[in-house]
Amino acid sequence: MRQARLGWSRMITCLRVFTLVLCAAFGRGGYADLHAGEEIADQLTNRPETLTHPMLLFDRSEIDELRKQASTSHASIVNRLQARLRNHTSSYTPPDTEEKFGAVWNEHFSLGLIPRAFMTVLEPENDRMQEEVLGSLRQMMTFKSWNVAGLKDEVPLAHHLLAVSLAYDMLYDSLQETERTAIADRILQETTHLMKLASKKAGWSRQYVHNHMPTVLTAFLTGALVIQDHAPEASRRQQDIVNVLMQRNVQLMRHITDGSFHEGVHYSLYTSRSLMLYIHLMKRHQATSYYDHPWLREYLTFLTATTLPGYAGPSGTADASIDYQYGPIAQLYFLDKYVLRTGEANWLARRIQERMDTGKAASKPTALIQMMPFEFLFYDPSVGEREPQQLLKSPMVTLPDWGFASYGGGTSMGHTYLSLKCGPIFGRSLYDISRNLTHPQFPFLNKRGIFTSFNAGHEHPDRGAFVFYPNGKPFITESFYAVKNSYLDNVWSFEIAPGRSNGDRQHQYVMCAGGNLVGQLGACKGKWLDYRYGASRDSTSSIIMAEERDGLVVLMSDSTTAYPPSLGVLRNTRTLLLLDSGNLLVIDSIVLGADSIVQAGNAFFHNLFEAFQVHANTGSVFASLGSWDAARMQWFVGHGYKSTATTGSTYFPQFKGKRGTVEGHYLNVSIPLMDGSNTVAWLIQADRRDGDTVEFVRQSKHAVELGLRVGDVAYTASVVTNHTYLSHRYNWHGSGLLVHVVKDGILTRFGGREFASTYTSSSGNDTPDLDLPLHMISKPRETEIQVCYIMLYFAMLVGLFMVPVSGCAFRRTLSLQQCPVKAIVLSWVILLCLVFATINPSCDGNNHDLAAAAVNRENPRDGVQSTLFSPASTSSTSTVQGSTESGRPQVLLTGLFPGAAARNAVQRMFRKSPDVVLKSLSLKPGSESSCSTLVSYPQSWYWPNGTACSGQPAAKSAFIEFFKSAHSCMFGAEGQSTLADDPTALVIAVDYKGVWMPKLDWFLGVDESRLAIIVVDDPVRWVANVLKTKHLETEHGAPLYLDHLKELVTAPALQCSAEAMLGACYKTHTMWTNLLTIELSRPSASKTARHKLLATYWAAYMSTVLCLAKRWGPRRVQVLPLHTFALTAGRDAARLYRLLRLPHRPNVQNDLNLMTRSGLAQFQKTMSYLTGKSAGSTLRLSMRHDIETICSSVLQELQQYTV
Repeated sequence: MRQARLGWSRMITCLRVFTLVLCAAFGRGGYADLHAGEEIADQLTNRPETLTHPMLLFDRSEIDELRKQASTSHASIVNRLQARLRNHTSSYTPPDTEEKFGAVWNEHFSLGLIPRAFMTVLEPENDRMQEEVLGSLRQMMTFKSWNVAGLKDEVPLAHHLLAVSLAYDMLYDSLQETERTAIADRILQETTHLMKLASKKAGWSRQYVHNHMPTVLTAFLTGALVIQDHAPEASRRQQDIVNVLMQRNVQLMRHITDGSFHEGVHYSLYTSRSLMLYIHLMKRHQATSYYDHPWLREYLTFLTATTLPGYAGPSGTADASIDYQYGPIAQLYFLDKYVLRTGEANWLARRIQERMDTGKAASKPTALIQMMPFEFLFYDPSVGEREPQQLLKSPMVTLPDWGFASYGGGTSMGHTYLSLKCGPIFGRSLYDISRNLTHPQFPFLNKRGIFTSFNAGHEHPDRGAFVFYPNGKPFITESFYAVKNSYLDNVWSFEIAPGRSNGDRQHQYVMCAGGNLVGQLGACKGKWLDYRYGASRDSTSSIIMAEERDGLVVLMSDSTTAYPPSLGVLRNTRTLLLLDSGNLLVIDSIVLGADSIVQAGNAFFHNLFEAFQVHANTGSVFASLGSWDAARMQWFVGHGYKSTATTGSTYFPQFKGKRGTVEGHYLNVSIPLMDGSNTVAWLIQADRRDGDTVEFVRQSKHAVELGLRVGDVAYTASVVTNHTYLSHRYNWHGSGLLVHVVKDGILTRFGGREFASTYTSSSGNDTPDLDLPLHMISKPRETEIQVCYIMLYFAMLVGLFMVPVSGCAFRRTLSLQQCPVKAIVLSWVILLCLVFATINPSCDGNNHDLAAAAVNRENPRDGVQSTLFSPASTSSTSTVQGSTESGRPQVLLTGLFPGAAARNAVQRMFRKSPDVVLKSLSLKPGSESSCSTLVSYPQSWYWPNGTACSGQPAAKSAFIEFFKSAHSCMFGAEGQSTLADDPTALVIAVDYKGVWMPKLDWFLGVDESRLAIIVVDDPVRWVANVLKTKHLETEHGAPLYLDHLKELVTAPALQCSAEAMLGACYKTHTMWTNLLTIELSRPSASKTARHKLLATYWAAYMSTVLCLAKRWGPRRVQVLPLHTFALTAGRDAARLYRLLRLPHRPNVQNDLNLMTRSGLAQFQKTMSYLTGKSAGSTLRLSMRHDIETICSSVLQELQQYTV
């Protein structure tokens, strides 16, 4: 019987261990069975008689070096730590009773435990410090609970567990054995309690990328490491569950490739202090490295973008304190010691620390003092300091995942700071994950309520909110840590017309701000943002554009979906135009539907330090700012309604006793709104001048043009507020750009190509510089045509009067010799017809009417536009889905795509842009589905046999039909039919076969609006990928692909004159194709030598590409090198969007970052190809040498060109 019981006991133990292994391996929330059901006494039955020193942060052998550093390279850190300990000792001493300890938020009692214990390591002779910290540690042991009374939150417990565990480690030699055992028992008790809470799926164990999870789990891991000799089995299981949860968290954070944190700067520091300690412990104790994590590599960018000028503090987006807490000095030192090694993080840390030392940077010593031991341990002076290279290039930073753009972050005192926040909850990547309820990569997410797997409670209803510090002084600030009401952020709230509210739940909870005022979704629920209900989860607000150019800065956002749909707000966009360091123009566009229940809009602006004052002068109303006499804010209503301005202060008493009472000052401007389009302009000035004003020149439902004068400078700002449809931009600007700004006659375009042109009125005689391609400027076609026609005229006269042709019935009929009057009249009629033909050559598809392109200030649609994107005449138009527009380019993307990896990389540059649709030319016959107008490949694209290029007119018609059909049906890269969100989106014809490259000269010459993007690749990588494609071989090993290539590059495939097709590039092309033909005819053209044939073809192809690119110039042909794409994807995409005259949207950049930075499994194949890691694995060294020898000259020239 006894043996049977023993057998059952062993079987149960095995089942428990097996369950643990399964849960840890598959991570399906299985930690519910890891609650360690045994009693603590049972866990300690086999504990050792003496405990060993855990050495959590450093080895015993390193202590001497630490003490040496304390008096040399790290002396400044030690001096600051000693000073703060002297000044704030009483703040860190635990009270004498447990009631006092648990009565309030009590983390500050443990904040001083770690630094004081660390000082005993650096100064072992300091007996007073040692007695103080031992007394505090012993006092902590007397408390039965480390939690706050009545609070269901384990974060205070985590703070105390971490502090006691680290203090135990640092004071180990000063403790008696009985004290060590007692402390270890208490740590085991708390970690076991956390295990049980994890089994019940406490919030910190199921809400990922949230500040609670790293905070609790890092303390959990630290305690588990302390007791690994004390209770090894419990320690092992606890470390397993911590690693399972944290690895999930770290995996999700790989999607955040801009280094941002959706809870803002304050909670990013709070989170990163625990996350970086966890990473340090994992590397030290489990040999697991996360130093290459993409979020870590970009975290410096996030901290820089959110640092106010003069390093005075964080900008305050989301829940934040006005001072620095929990960092960022230690985090910056960590980044430079373990992750970046550039000195840029050390540089920023030094500037912030200097401001703190002088008292000019807000900081909270009681919170920062806990971080100082980590500043000491993470600081590496050997890295040095270097100013961030991004700041040297431009102070403009965009964080596309978070939906944030800033100008002037991390700059010196006196610099202007401007930021705009507009993004979905959780950030773009986590939002997309949260919308995919069956995401295969994350089976541990709650499928029935996936929003319970994330927490956006600390976010604000602030889509479209901005911050403005002109010349470093606060004008428009955040309200920092506040209740979640929209009127506490710098955004619009809407007033509902009496009796028009439909009374649904949506309005009941958003109207709690008072009266009939409605804020953004998730607002007005109290301390936390309500992100779980209905439309709150569907908001896809985003930054549309963020650019700096020619001393001007433009930021644009769309916060339409941030408001309840039942309000009837069809569009709410905000455009910020920074004219100079002290003048900001804000353009708000609000479009209401016919059934909208909104009667007025209330715009709120905040300043935490100065009160607003409203002034009413004759004919104008403006606001000033407290003691800042020169500051002024004016507003101008485009639809003419009268506004009402009020000021006041707000208090947040619910944080009293926890974070203090916060007072903020606001300006509220209430403006009646009408159905349809409403535009309001705000001029915010740091130094006002009499006569500065704004006037509406022109406006429509989709765009507005403003004229303004600031001091002695005149501006014209033309903004397309409806960014959704491309046709609106073409109709207004003549291109796909969003913003045109004219400053003293100099035009700057935003959202596309970088150049400036002289702005002239239509009444002027000067022709503006329209940035024409070189080959257009070098061909004065009207002059050539006139000369030809005049010569033809004189030839006709000679034929009529001087050439003796016997029996000419025509001349006898006219009787020209007998009647010279008839001859003269006829000659003049002919001359007039020819002159008229030279003025309006309607049949000449290549004519460029420069006069018609002159700029017209009254009608920019007929004015500021480039003929590069114009059709044959500026008066001609093209109709797409009922919209009339001009200047639409036709774009061909071609090149050598060796496989799916290359195609995926290129497609990713365009797939998140609503302005572009890729349409493949490589459709198989019969794949047209419902789109009967599509022309399939290859029948209609190959020109038929014959002479004089008889197939060209048919091909031209096919292209026209191809682009036209795309507006009714889109074919993606995989041939799947999809409807475009914008039926007027720009279509890019994609030639994955590369067969259209030899015909590019014809394609570009047909119409000046045609552009080409050519993808090129490294020859070794391309050949290797072609060779490993199995279907390229026959059973005899003959390279079928080479036969196809021979067709493509030789004259029979073109039939019409290859010389006529390639023009000046014909000789280059022929030289290589002849070489390829010779190689194919050799007996060695077999399986063993085919890498040489492919290399020869690559060289032939790329030499022709280079010739065409040089012939047509970068404004018509762009070369996209794949061999550097992994490093330059963002810059390449921006360059291509400039070519297309379209905005390079942050969402597009975020999608590229996700592929090139995240290291996620779904991108491994693509990135392995782009980085070249898989290129040489299938090629012998001799084969690589052959390829490099054949292609060396072309490759060298190509690299020089693409640089």
